[in-house]
Amino acid sequence: MRIRNLSRLASLLVILQLCVAATPSAPAQVEDFTSLNGNWHLFGTQHVDPQLSVSAVVTGNEIFAVGWFEVRCSKKLAGPFGGTVRMSGFINEDGTFYLDSLVRYNEFNVSIRGKVPRDGKSPWFGSYTFVIPPYKQLSANPYGNCVSPQTGGFTAMPYAPFQGTYTGTADFMLTTRDGSRHPLGSEAAVTLKVSQPPVYGIPQNPGASPAGFPLNASIEIAGLSCFTHGVAHVSPWANTISGDHFGLSFDMDTGPSLLVGGRFSDQGLIILDDVHYEVGIGTGSINAVCRGAAAPGTLTRQSSSNPMIGTAAPTPTAPHSKSTAVPKKLK
Repeated sequence: MRIRNLSRLASLLVILQLCVAATPSAPAQVEDFTSLNGNWHLFGTQHVDPQLSVSAVVTGNEIFAVGWFEVRCSKKLAGPFGGTVRMSGFINEDGTFYLDSLVRYNEFNVSIRGKVPRDGKSPWFGSYTFVIPPYKQLSANPYGNCVSPQTGGFTAMPYAPFQGTYTGTADFMLTTRDGSRHPLGSEAAVTLKVSQPPVYGIPQNPGASPAGFPLNASIEIAGLSCFTHGVAHVSPWANTISGDHFGLSFDMDTGPSLLVGGRFSDQGLIILDDVHYEVGIGTGSINAVCRGAAAPGTLTRQSSSNPMIGTAAPTPTAPHSKSTAVPKKLK
């Protein structure tokens, strides 16, 4: 009897082992990065070259970024080389991430490496690297070769969508052929209304997308005889946010175009600094009088136009470049 019981027990243990072996093991835990979904501003150290400032959108574990850069190649060069950059990459399961420039559309390779926070709210940190090919030597070239690679450190923080009503003033001046400048009229009152449509996922063809996230906008200008209002040009390439810069192109009511560009002085997008207005080519008889008129200015968001929806903006201020000069392009 005892032998029979032991035999039954042995059989039961064999069956139990087979059942355990047949039970599928639990799948490995995959990190969920949906808490990072939204707009992020990735920026380097203020006034330290090489500089990089990009707007990034995160969808799941995918990242797409557009922005601008500046690198310095020689003490002989008065200003930095610069341009726009488009980048794409992924967040790995361990939280490390990478972004690489789409070299086909950029002058040289830019790579970003770092790690995202577990809570999806804290700033990201990491480094970026520029790999610059030798500059073509010419007999009249005073620049020499760029040092390569050039590296820098970055911080990435969330920011609110760029939307709301901004107001300010601008003194438009017209520069004649002899170099003298004349006021185009009295001080103009500017009202800018702008909104940033949500970005849904990564573009199917990131390299062919605009070098910035698209914007919708309208503008009213009181105090000028040239025009009174305008709407943003329909082209998605003409109205974008890129890093801590924005650019808008308006079709004005009397024919000419009006270009408006500037930068954000804070992550909450309350103050628009280094704003530059310039009247461009358009249609209409009045265009010849106003063409080329330009003005600097600052715009402030009105508190009643609360844009703080979607991704929340943190309190700290992001570093930015004070330079308003158009950077020289690397050939």
